[in-house]
Amino acid sequence: MKVETIQTSEKFTQLRVTYAAETVVVDLVADPVAVIEAPVLFRDGEAEFQVDSRHEIFVNKLCSLIGRNEWRDLEDLR
Repeated sequence: MKVETIQTSEKFTQLRVTYAAETVVVDLVADPVAVIEAPVLFRDGEAEFQVDSRHEIFVNKLCSLIGRNEWRDLEDLR
């Protein structure tokens, strides 16, 4: 897997991730909001990471849609 930084700032990083013949752009945003539900803990081998619940993601996407009105937010909600 190849990861390239497209842009970065204090609260935002955009990466281009390539694996074999596929490429995806990943946006990482640090945008503190009130937590509705606790994140779910996942383990992969020795690594542990937390992932927001589906409900939490849905609520945040609704807020994003209202705040910035982009087609990708509608697609994410679908």
